[in-house]
Amino acid sequence: TGATTGKITVTVGGQTATSSTDFTVTTATSPTIASFNPTSGLIGTPVTITGTNFSTTIANNTVKFNGTTATVTASTATSITTAVPTGATTGKITVTVGGQTATSATDFTVTTASSPAIVSQISPTSFTKGSGLTVSITVDDASKVSAVNFRSGGISEALVTLRSSTLTASGNKYEKVLSVSDLMDPLGLVYYFEVLDKSSPAKTITSTTTKAFVNYPAASTDQVLPGLSFGTQVSNYQIIAFPFTIANNSVTSVFNALGAYDKTKWRLFDYANGDNREYSAFTTIEPGKGYWLIVKNSATINPGAAQAVQADDATPFTINLSTGWNLIGNPYNYNLLWSDVLATNSALAGIAGVSQTLTTLSGSTLSSSATVLPKYRGAFVKAASAISLKIPVKYNSSAGRVASELEESASIDQPNWQVTLTLLQDGLRNEMAGLGMNTSASLKGKDKFDNERVPLPFDITELSSAHPEIASAFNKEVVPTQENFTWTFDVKHAHHLGNVTLTWEKNNLNSPNKQLVLFDPATLQVVDMSTSSSYSITTLTTQLQFIYGEKDYVQNALDKELPLLGSPYPNPAKEEVTIPFRVSDNYDQRQVQIKIYNAVGVEITTLLDVPLGKGSYEVSWQSQAPAGLYFVKMQVAGGQSGIVKLILK
Repeated sequence: TGATTGKITVTVGGQTATSSTDFTVTTATSPTIASFNPTSGLIGTPVTITGTNFSTTIANNTVKFNGTTATVTASTATSITTAVPTGATTGKITVTVGGQTATSATDFTVTTASSPAIVSQISPTSFTKGSGLTVSITVDDASKVSAVNFRSGGISEALVTLRSSTLTASGNKYEKVLSVSDLMDPLGLVYYFEVLDKSSPAKTITSTTTKAFVNYPAASTDQVLPGLSFGTQVSNYQIIAFPFTIANNSVTSVFNALGAYDKTKWRLFDYANGDNREYSAFTTIEPGKGYWLIVKNSATINPGAAQAVQADDATPFTINLSTGWNLIGNPYNYNLLWSDVLATNSALAGIAGVSQTLTTLSGSTLSSSATVLPKYRGAFVKAASAISLKIPVKYNSSAGRVASELEESASIDQPNWQVTLTLLQDGLRNEMAGLGMNTSASLKGKDKFDNERVPLPFDITELSSAHPEIASAFNKEVVPTQENFTWTFDVKHAHHLGNVTLTWEKNNLNSPNKQLVLFDPATLQVVDMSTSSSYSITTLTTQLQFIYGEKDYVQNALDKELPLLGSPYPNPAKEEVTIPFRVSDNYDQRQVQIKIYNAVGVEITTLLDVPLGKGSYEVSWQSQAPAGLYFVKMQVAGGQSGIVKLILK
């Protein structure tokens, strides 16, 4: 610094050398700013600066707006392209090149944008199924707008799935035309507009959020009740529900296609105050409620004009449960996962007392282990206390079967196992009954593994285990895990159904250590459940016992429980009659006599007089005797005997 043109000298140890020629010191050419365009603008506005002595290398040019550094995007020796940087304020522009700085003669004015205002909004709150929908907003001045976004999504979808599209102005109006394919959500559409101004960063003005719900016109077939079964068997009953608010919800209007109410052609029940009430104890159909329906002849049930229930994520549909049993219905037009309902209400006091699974009658199968509440269907739910359940609107695509905590596949050798006892009757598959063991089960009261008897509006043959401590009865009973146990179920007959077949899965009942047998005290029938998978329950059967444990325990239990003589069947009999009996002592052979006596004690015939070992047997009598009362007497050598009555007709 300060050097001028001249010789260069080098001095070492007091001795100096001088160059023979001069070194020429040059001066740098300073940049100049002649003008800039525009002279004012918003943050982010592109600006072109003209002048001299700019670097053609972009990085060698430093541009500042009133001291705030801007980004240079292009440069020549006479032109620089940049933009107003964030944070800039009104003032001079400077350009620095090679340590030399040029300053503009005038200020660049940094302006601020004025925000547009939404002056009107066309936002329908409903639309007709199968039709499009047009929505729009109008702003006061479209020149103030940098962009308008339309954001929308199905009401039953998660909010994170909202879709966005950018709209083009027509004057000051921004319009969105939604096609049928945009409106496929079963509840409806939630939508709003976002208006962005020209400031940087842009300010956003958001319109009112609107929910447009699906309307079903009277002439539409979309609301027809699907999947109905027709006939007069018990299996033709179904629990129905309507997933919308019906314009004319009177029973006579909703079921107009079935004609006047006639119990021989169709029947309808709801459930209230602990009782299945038949129409006309109620007169209207409401969403969120389940109804028992049976229809003899095929028909199309269209409830007429309706609208999807007005519920969303913030204000879901609410079902009020009373203490005890409740017959609820799915309020939405898609399947509900019951665990989602319980999780949504997990913080509510009393939620632990609500059924963890649903009791349903679906496809002629009565079951208490359902985890999904299908659309257009209902289910029984029990609550330990009154509680209001919020039904989440979010659709869960995994609404399907969820594995039970108590897996059917577990072997009887394991600590946790169960057997479902299925009753087949009148076309109905009744899967309510069962038994099992679990380390978390309780012996007294009801736990989550037990099936409590559900109040049905019709009679079926059931297995029932009394629990007077809670004034109830169980169809399925799971007890704490233990070495040996005997379950006793009373057989509640629906006599008009005749014989019933009891079935079970035998695959996991074959064990080298444990045995599970079925014993019918009336017929003296003993069934090893690991080798057979069914048993015919006749009208004679009033009780069934299921004995579990080591083989010695099972055998001793049978010896203790079994009478000598069972009940003859059929009884009354016309010609052939079968008489079950058992030899129950521990000797290998005992002489066994079975004789028939008339009402005054005269011997009619000897059916059997042979030595028999321990076990269960049957003997048949082809009767030619006249109608009347008879006695069957069994005598076992050693003193054991038994007598039962028999009527011939």
